[in-house]
Amino acid sequence: MEPSTPLGSGVSSALQEAIQANAGSGALFVAAAGNDGVNTDSSPFSPASLNVANIIAAAATTHTDGLASFSNFGALTVDLGAPGTNILSTINGG
Repeated sequence: MEPSTPLGSGVSSALQEAIQANAGSGALFVAAAGNDGVNTDSSPFSPASLNVANIIAAAATTHTDGLASFSNFGALTVDLGAPGTNILSTINGG
């Protein structure tokens, strides 16, 4: 799905070309699905929603493996979920 008005920082043709150029070597590009709580099937988020085969889009999940309330989602544009809330940090105070 090619985003027409992406929510992310905008579509960079250079980034898209770089991701596509590395697909042949087996390289994967993992991108955050975004934190706007929207369905990216209808509201694309760049670069996760770019129509490039080697992009894996990851949504944020809770400690119970449910979708985080703030996470973007999409049956066609999000590939998997990964822990995104209550993450312990090694940063003092974080």
